[in-house]
Amino acid sequence: MTTLAEQVAQWVLDFDPASIPASVLEKAKLHVLDSLGCAFGALQEHAPQGVLRAVAAMGGTPECTVIGLPQRTSAANAVLANGMLVRHLDLNDSAQEWGGAGHPSDNISVALAMGERQGSSGREVLGAVVLGYELYLRSPSSARPWDGSTHSSLVAAAIAGTLLHLPLEQLANAITLSVAHSNTLSIVRRGQLSAAKSLANPMVGRHAVTATLLAAEGVTGPPTALEEWSEAVFRGADLRMLMGLDPQAKAPAPEGEWRTPYVGLKAHPAIGTAQCALTAALRVREQLKDPLGEIERIEVHMADIPFVRGQVADTERRHPTTRESADHSFPFLVAVALLDGELTLRQFQDGRWFDPAVRTLIDRMVIAVDAGLNKYLPGGFPASVRVRTRSRTDIFEEVPYHPGHPRNPMTIKQVEAKFHRFSAGSVPEERRMAIIEAVHHFDEAASIRPLMSLVQ
Repeated sequence: MTTLAEQVAQWVLDFDPASIPASVLEKAKLHVLDSLGCAFGALQEHAPQGVLRAVAAMGGTPECTVIGLPQRTSAANAVLANGMLVRHLDLNDSAQEWGGAGHPSDNISVALAMGERQGSSGREVLGAVVLGYELYLRSPSSARPWDGSTHSSLVAAAIAGTLLHLPLEQLANAITLSVAHSNTLSIVRRGQLSAAKSLANPMVGRHAVTATLLAAEGVTGPPTALEEWSEAVFRGADLRMLMGLDPQAKAPAPEGEWRTPYVGLKAHPAIGTAQCALTAALRVREQLKDPLGEIERIEVHMADIPFVRGQVADTERRHPTTRESADHSFPFLVAVALLDGELTLRQFQDGRWFDPAVRTLIDRMVIAVDAGLNKYLPGGFPASVRVRTRSRTDIFEEVPYHPGHPRNPMTIKQVEAKFHRFSAGSVPEERRMAIIEAVHHFDEAASIRPLMSLVQ
């Protein structure tokens, strides 16, 4: 009897990079560039600094680049370090239009590290990135107590195994070794958050790479691990159907079957569910001169869907006490955007969540779900912000799709501008321009290594 791991491994082996449309490849390039910008932006943050020190202390074969640093490390450690950098600011991409919430770019660090280790071509690495996105967006949503990063144990092993060119049996073993040991508890993304939030996927990815390298040396995993894992993590969701493995029960898919184009980018360093609310708040701010003096009441409405409803009801997020909680706090994010007219890394400095002015606006704020916004669903997290001023006038803004959403996409120039904005503090302009040029021509590169030398 063929196991589920063998069926998934065959699906991965049947994935033909040559079949990827040019438009999907271009989309993947933008997500690589965006992820690098996110990583550069996080270099000076406290938690990533700790991870980078730990990786340096662990050592390892100097085969892969650590983004932004001259040091090199093992492939597994590079996934940990680079994955943390990409994820920490909560600025990397967000899957909303298709496949639910999540961050497929969390696994770009796996493709970059394994591609550099193997000397893969740019086209091979881009193919692995797209493979990862397609597989990630075919995985069902995890159920408590498991976090969504858990299903990256399958995705990351598939990416690593592809770039190692593993045959079917070894690839199936890489998958089973990875999923048998990589379950992550959902507590990493609830309440007053810690660095565990941005470490969740990097740690899963690091283990997946280790599992894949073990499988390449003939180490075996439990053959039916994927059946048990699917039942435990996804509560019996039909992985065969979602991946199209069962020809009698294929899941519906977007036009052309490709999921990758349905992943959005973020304009602001904050949780994906807050992007529309932030955009609305910033538009309201343009109509105010003295927010603290003028605002009497703030009403924030979010779409009435279970995922958002749970976040609105999470009372621990109303007054965040950590950097990681602040970028997941609707009240903090809206309040600071109304005060400053921007949301950049500056708004997360010096414990801004304790600022009396921020706390005052939070106390004037009501946040609720509104089924009226569901007319824009599925495909995002629409929101509205209404401010009542002391002069008894209302300022109202409603945003169905934030800048960067698949239905309101960023242009190439806008993605480049975001890259410059968040990497300028770490990378000189000349090198930033060289990185942009290298990514735009990534699919023509004989090896990924010249690009990785630019991001050191």
